This record gives sequence, structure tokens and C-alpha cells, in this order.
Amino acid sequence: MERIIINHCATCDPIMNLLEFLIEKRRYTIQEKYCRDPHFNEMYFKLQGGDNFDDIPKIKNIKQYLPAKFNCECHWSIVEVG
Repeated sequence: MERIIINHCATCDPIMNLLEFLIEKRRYTIQEKYCRDPHFNEMYFKLQGGDNFDDIPKIKNIKQYLPAKFNCECHWSIVEVG
């Protein structure tokens, strides 16, 4: 999967790893994506339509604070699964 760049914001490696897993292994699709803060490369992704996300492998710098919300600790990017 190619690195996603939006308005000069580039996804960090932890978010790319999470997106690759959810899109390629669990068949989710990106419904919404935008750069929340170009200075920090902070991005937001909303994914829908895939299989469960209960067995996501541990990804360095990714924390799951809510059942369907994942945050990276390096750029504060968010991936929401719905």
C-alpha cells in the first residue's frame, strides 16, 4: 500500500501499518480522510465495512483508547472503525 499524503501531510509508519492490516486483511475501506494539522502531520481516517477488528496485531506507537478508535503516539493521528 502506498503512503497516503493529503495536503502535505504524510501518514506515519504506525498508521500505515494499521491501515494496511485493516484494508488488506479485514477488507475495510476508507470513507473519510483528512489532514487535521499539517504542522504535525496529524491525520484522521474513518474506515467502514470490513470484518472484525478484535485481533489487530500489536503495532508500535498505536494505542486503542476506545473500542473503535486507534491513535498513534507519534503524530496523534486517529483511525476510527465503524
